[in-house]
Amino acid sequence: MKTREVNELAEQLDEHSRKAILQLIDLKSENDMKETVVQLKIMDKHLELLSKHLVSVETNIKAEIETKIATAYWVIGVVGGVVSILLAILALKK
Repeated sequence: MKTREVNELAEQLDEHSRKAILQLIDLKSENDMKETVVQLKIMDKHLELLSKHLVSVETNIKAEIETKIATAYWVIGVVGGVVSILLAILALKK
């Protein structure tokens, strides 16, 4: 309901009823705002937890990638060494 509509309806009431109804509307609005603030705080906590979780996941992924890269370097080094030794043996046999 728009403010203009509320004002038009309130003008049709006697002074005492108008004050009582407007106070009830104010109380309802204030209560709704308090509930909204509580919900926003809850959402903020959830987003904070999600952010921490995502940082943890990112750290784990980076560590896993670094481990796989290090393993790949070792494998390449060992294979390269074996190939070098085999080539040296073949060269000595000729």
